[in-house]
Amino acid sequence: MKALLIGAKAEAPKWTELDQRPLAPNELRIQIAACGINFPDILIQEGKYQFLPTFPYTPGGEFSGIITELGEEVQGFTIGQRVYGIERWGALSEEIILKADRVFSLADSMRLEEAASMMYNFSTALYALKHKGKMKQGQRILILGAGGGVGSAAVQLAHTHGLKVIAVSRSSPEVLRGYGADEVYTYDSFKDKVKGTPLDLVLDTVGGSSAEEALRCLSPGGRYLVVGFAAGEVPVFPLNLILLKDVSVTGVFWGSFSRKFPYKQEELAREIFQLHASGKIQMPKVKRYEWEEAVSVLSDFKQKRGVAKYLVVVSPRLIAEDQVRSVSKKRIFLSPEEVLASIGMELGESPFIEITQEMIDDFADATLDHQWIHIDEEAARQTPFGSTIAHGFLTLSLSPKFLEEIYEMPFVKSGINYGVDKVRFIAPVKVNNRIKMSARLLEAEPSRNKGLKMRLGVTYFVEGKPVCVAELLSVLY
Repeated sequence: MKALLIGAKAEAPKWTELDQRPLAPNELRIQIAACGINFPDILIQEGKYQFLPTFPYTPGGEFSGIITELGEEVQGFTIGQRVYGIERWGALSEEIILKADRVFSLADSMRLEEAASMMYNFSTALYALKHKGKMKQGQRILILGAGGGVGSAAVQLAHTHGLKVIAVSRSSPEVLRGYGADEVYTYDSFKDKVKGTPLDLVLDTVGGSSAEEALRCLSPGGRYLVVGFAAGEVPVFPLNLILLKDVSVTGVFWGSFSRKFPYKQEELAREIFQLHASGKIQMPKVKRYEWEEAVSVLSDFKQKRGVAKYLVVVSPRLIAEDQVRSVSKKRIFLSPEEVLASIGMELGESPFIEITQEMIDDFADATLDHQWIHIDEEAARQTPFGSTIAHGFLTLSLSPKFLEEIYEMPFVKSGINYGVDKVRFIAPVKVNNRIKMSARLLEAEPSRNKGLKMRLGVTYFVEGKPVCVAELLSVLY
């Protein structure tokens, strides 16, 4: 097995052949497809990170790949499964062995190359904005280091969640505006441009001399999110400034969070997968290294300019074979509060379902409704429809299947579709028609026994034309 090895602190990596070792019962073996490079990789190499390996060690913490072997106690994974992982080191190698709680399933809608380029940065940024920053639509956020990996991810996520984004970076303004930044400034100019305007959040990946100036821009009640110190200097804030401005300074240590609460990392990942599948966030600009070139990637990363992500393609074969299997556009709600906040919003559309004669016959048998227009194909061809048609209530009965395709609520243990408040069948659905549904959340409110009642306005379409409209009632527990 070929790997890069760093023999001592600040030493350059070298190619090494390593022996495979057997798995412990709670471990799994992964063939690496790609490895993303991040700022902690440099700090670890230089002996400056919070956690350090025993030298010699293999660098690289962010990766994607395919499971090739499972320990006897590992559950929830399968051989050949596509996964991503975020470890402290070890991924600049042809394979890695990890405990199962440090490996995460990869959505079909995200390619291996994208996962190794996005999951570290977007997980860090989403944790910072959502859990630490408590971001809300309409807020103003200043992002220092907006051209870097975490910074550019934060620009995209903040824009997607409806914040006004002020980006500070040496990177191209056009790139950052393409990510969703409303304003882009240099480190020399941002204070004068932002001074006097309400600022709710600062996300700082840089530190250094710009930090105090950014802190002074916060409005009372604002939050300063400390993510990292790419400038190499850890700033010192006057405590009286924090008190007098009535702001909070909050550390963002996503690595520790993801280790303590891996299930919460999976919640972050689901949201990232959903945003990516719907086109609301995108893979950053990437500088790719072939496996044979990886020996120089860490030194090049330290000198980088204007590139958000460095990526090593460890297995060109896995990358070439990787395909997007099924782009899911499901809306994912992670809490009842998210549902309540979405009242009045469009939830999305389902994929099409083809109405076959077998489905029509089965519905006729199940409901004891054997009208000839539904089941007698020869007689139905003589009608203006030219074929059999589905019973209107067959269309309606597909609603649970359609809704399952439109949204997902992992916090729900059971759901009951308990009524149709209104329904109108506009046009017949003929055999072999392809039908789909769109849904809007009309109402939602808490119910007894910690449930959640919902009223959904839905429309069923065939070839772009509505064939049925209804209001559906559901209760979730």
